[in-house]
Amino acid sequence: MSECLLFKNGVHIDTNELWNVCCAPFSEVERPKFNTYNEYKQFAEPKYEQSKTEWIPGCSSCKYSEDTKNQSLRTYCNSELQHIAPSNKSIKWAIINTGSICNLACRMCGPGCSSKWVLSLKNNNERFDRNEIASYMPGLDIRDVKVYSQETMSMIYENVLTPELRYVSFAGGEPTQNYRTEEIIQYLIEKGYARNMKMHIITNATRPFKDSWKDVLDEFKDVEIGVSMDGTHDNYNYIRHGANFDEVMENIFDIKDQMIKKGRNLKESLSITYCLQALNAHKFSYDKDYYESKGIGFDYVVIHDPDYTTLA
Repeated sequence: MSECLLFKNGVHIDTNELWNVCCAPFSEVERPKFNTYNEYKQFAEPKYEQSKTEWIPGCSSCKYSEDTKNQSLRTYCNSELQHIAPSNKSIKWAIINTGSICNLACRMCGPGCSSKWVLSLKNNNERFDRNEIASYMPGLDIRDVKVYSQETMSMIYENVLTPELRYVSFAGGEPTQNYRTEEIIQYLIEKGYARNMKMHIITNATRPFKDSWKDVLDEFKDVEIGVSMDGTHDNYNYIRHGANFDEVMENIFDIKDQMIKKGRNLKESLSITYCLQALNAHKFSYDKDYYESKGIGFDYVVIHDPDYTTLA
């Protein structure tokens, strides 16, 4: 079974403001990305019909996940979107990476998703030759910090942030530090759409979940917070450069307490999002047990890029 409803009812806008189907982390073939919503839909809708009978090139991440874990982004989305009428092609499921603003330089990441990485390259420019810097991202300008333009925001308002939307996921960069993320959330709340939606956010939790972010727990029908934690203790500090494990755990426990006080189902509203890679494979079982012993759900993806972080 390869049918994927995301080709019909989903969209992903990445940190470069390009439109695609989803945020699949790796593939042997890269799916095309588009500058506008209309271009994306012209590509995606025929691909949905094709997905009913075969795996689409560029979808090997979900296939790998299903072969190894019997679940994937595809299976999760299909279960959530299965009641939508076949004729309804509106955007129900949106993954929005509002920019590259981030206060960490994680070792498996890069300048495309982290302004801290860009800063590190800029401050150490003399240590790298041009080809090495270019290898991180074609056309990279180390002065760049990416945030959605008003043109992209206008397309999102018109085609994505509508009463039809039922699920929105924010990632980055670090979405809690990006004003575009807060702008979108406030719009969804003010329009009343949030009451019928699930909001998912992937955060590094290096900053307390307070002020306007605290209000989100009241306004959205469902809330799901995935905290990016790729290790524990000193190994975490090494992988997630710029973070402090003990401080982040305090913030996670605070989020957990808030969820409980709000009457949220903890199993469905808070979990660890873990990147299994060369730097933490030796502690994977320990890390999984550690987080689960704290009453926090645990999920993982396998890193396939860059090469030096893979399990191989």
